[in-house]
Amino acid sequence: MKKRLFIMDIDGTLALGKQLIDGAAELIEEIHRQHGICCYFTNNSSRGVAEYVDKFQNWGIRVSEEEFVTAGTFAISVLKKQYGDQKIFVFGTRAFLWECRRMGLNVTEREETGIAAVLTTYNRELTYETQTTVCRVLQKYKVPWYATNEDLCCPYEDGIMLPDCGAISYMISLAVNRKPQFLGKPHPEMAEYVLEKYDCTREEALLVGDRCYTDIACGQQAGIATCLVLTGEEKNARNKADICLNSVKDLAKILKRQRLNNSEEFPTHNWIQQSATENKEGIQEIYEGLQQEQIFAEESRWYRGDLHIHTTMSDGHDTPREMKIRAEKEDLDFYAVTDHNVWQKKWPLTSCMVLPGMEMTQEIGHANRIKVGNHEIFSLNHPFLDQWSWKWMDLKLSKLTCLEVDNNPTFEHDANQHAEKANKKAVALSDLLWADGHRICAVGGSDVHLKETEHYGDAAVSPKPGDPSTWCYMEEMTPAQFLKSIQACHVYVTRNCEVQFFCECYKASGERIPGAYRFGDRLPDQCAIMGFELKIKTRERNAQVFYLNDGEKMVLLEEVRKDGWRQYNGTITFSAQETYHWIRFGAETRKGILLFYANPFTRGEKKPELLTFGDASSHLDLHQIQ
Repeated sequence: MKKRLFIMDIDGTLALGKQLIDGAAELIEEIHRQHGICCYFTNNSSRGVAEYVDKFQNWGIRVSEEEFVTAGTFAISVLKKQYGDQKIFVFGTRAFLWECRRMGLNVTEREETGIAAVLTTYNRELTYETQTTVCRVLQKYKVPWYATNEDLCCPYEDGIMLPDCGAISYMISLAVNRKPQFLGKPHPEMAEYVLEKYDCTREEALLVGDRCYTDIACGQQAGIATCLVLTGEEKNARNKADICLNSVKDLAKILKRQRLNNSEEFPTHNWIQQSATENKEGIQEIYEGLQQEQIFAEESRWYRGDLHIHTTMSDGHDTPREMKIRAEKEDLDFYAVTDHNVWQKKWPLTSCMVLPGMEMTQEIGHANRIKVGNHEIFSLNHPFLDQWSWKWMDLKLSKLTCLEVDNNPTFEHDANQHAEKANKKAVALSDLLWADGHRICAVGGSDVHLKETEHYGDAAVSPKPGDPSTWCYMEEMTPAQFLKSIQACHVYVTRNCEVQFFCECYKASGERIPGAYRFGDRLPDQCAIMGFELKIKTRERNAQVFYLNDGEKMVLLEEVRKDGWRQYNGTITFSAQETYHWIRFGAETRKGILLFYANPFTRGEKKPELLTFGDASSHLDLHQIQ
C-alpha cells in the first residue's frame, strides 16, 4: 500500500544539532508533492513546539505546530487525562514548563504539598540544586513517577552524544531507588496517538528514525512499517527495521522513484523473485523481475556505478544489507551484485539502481553475467590476474559485451598477487581489441569482498564499492538505459578522479557537424577534425593525461587550472587515407596505473581479424608490461 503518513524522528534523522541532514528538505518536499502527511515525532522534550517551528523555518521548511508530536506533548496529554487539574511536579527546561502551562497542565517546579505525580524530561538546564529537589520530592511524597522517554543519549553535531532523559532518569533512580514509567518511544501508545490524530491506518504509515531501541521498536510494537537511517546513534546496518537506509536522502530518492513510476505500492525490496532453476554444474540461477523501464532517476547525465560486488551470499564479508549501506555511503547511482555462481533472490531496498548479476566462477576463469530483462551482459573479469586469469583460449570475442580493465587496485598489496600488472595487461588487451575493430565495452569493478575495516596486506585503504568507478551515460536511469549505454560503449572508468568532457566534429572545410558526441561514439565519416575540452580533478599531482590516436600516445599539456580542475584543450585531425580510426582518452599515474580510461571514439569500420581470446593474447607482448 502507498504510504500516506510519514512519522519522522528529528534528532539524528532529519537534523544533527543546528544542522539539517543532507536530503531532509528534499524528503519533506517529495512527501508534500505526493500529498502525504509529515509528522515530526521526537522524544526530545527540551524544546517547546514553537521552538521547533522556528528551527524548521530557519532551515527554509514551512511547518505548523500541529505537525509536531513530542514525548513531552504526549506526556502532557496523558497526565492531563489521568490527573486533570491536580498538581504535577515537572523536572524540565523553562521551554517545556511553558509548554505544559500552554496545554493546560497544572505544574510546579518547587517542593510543595499537593503534588500528585512527578514528570522528568530531557533537561538541558539541570543543576545539582534542581536534581536535589526532584530527588526530595520523589522520596518525600511517594507519588507516581513518569519520564518522557528512555533515550540514553541525544545526537548532536560532529558525532557528539549528549545525555538524554533516559540517562538523566537513570541517575536519579540510583539515588531514590525507584524507576520511572516511561511514556514516549518505544512505547506504542505514542505512535497510536499519532495514527488517531491523523486518522490513518497502520498500513498507511511509515515510521522513520535513527534508533532501534526507541524509534524502530515503537513502530514495530504499534504494527507500523519502519525505516532505520544511519545518521544518528546506530552506525551499522541492522536487520531489525523493515528498511535500512544510509540517510533520509535515500528515502527521498525512493519516494521520487515511486512517483516517477506511478507505483501505488511502497517497495520493501528492489527485486521480486520470478523463478529458480539449477543447471548441470550446480550453479543456482535465480532470475529476478527487475522491470526494464523502471525509472530510478530522470536526469540525462553520467551516472556512477560499480559492476563487480560480492556479499556473504558467496565469499564476501558484508551481508547484502551491509553492502547496500556501503554503496549508499559512497553515493553510487547503480551497481551490479555479482556473487560467485549464485543469483541473489532479492536485494534490500535502496536508493540505488541494483542489477542482478552473477560472477561465473570456473577453472577456466571468471566472468560476470548481468541480467537486464531478457538480455544478459557478459563481461570478462580480471583476465590476467594470477590464478584467476582467463585460461580458455577458444572464447569467441564476439560473445563478449564488456572487458574489465581495472579490477580492485588495492589487491596489489596482497603479497601473492600482482594486480597492477594484471590491470595494465587488461588495458593493453582492450586497446588491442579496439584497434582491431571490436567494440567491447571497457568497464571497471571493485570486486569488493572485504569489510570497510579490512584491507589487503599493507594497503592504506580498504577496497570499497565504486573504486574503481564505472560511469555510464543514460538519458534517464533505468535498466533499459543502462543496457543501451553499455551496448553503445558510452562508458568510462575512473579511480580517485572526476572527469568532464566536451567535443565537436568538423568537416575538412571547417564546417561544424551538428550533434553531441560522447565517449564510445562512432563519429561521422565526414568528420575530419575533432576539437575537444577535457577537464580532470584528481589528487594525483603528477598525473599524465593523454589520448591515443590509433595507438600513438599524445601527452596533453595542462592549459588552465581552476577550483582543482585541470583543463586540456586540443584538436585531432583524421587522415583521409585511413578507413578506420580510434581515439582513446585516458590518464595514468607516474607508474602507469590507471586513473581514467574512456571507451574510444571511432570513425569508420574495420572487420576484426582477432576472433578468439587466444588470438588476442598471442598478439600482446605481455612480458614487456611491468
